[in-house]
Amino acid sequence: MHQLSIAKRVRTPTGVNLYKKIYEKNNDKLKEFIKQTSMDTYQQEAKPLQVDTVFNLAQGRNTFLLAGTGFGKSRIDSVSQAHLRIS
Repeated sequence: MHQLSIAKRVRTPTGVNLYKKIYEKNNDKLKEFIKQTSMDTYQQEAKPLQVDTVFNLAQGRNTFLLAGTGFGKSRIDSVSQAHLRIS
């Protein structure tokens, strides 16, 4: 995993690192970005609970998801880590 340059990332008050352009999005635009990222990556629409989970992670909230086998929990990790650069 590569390090983001200081100019391109923002460390939020909650300790979450995000790309500056993502950090500056309002809630609705961030959710749309998450949906589009999922569609671009997996060619399948994200489930509302997946979008909400990634959104909450991006907001720096403690997040717990209990979902069964095949729900798509791995996508949440993939989208949040690889595409949003949440760390």
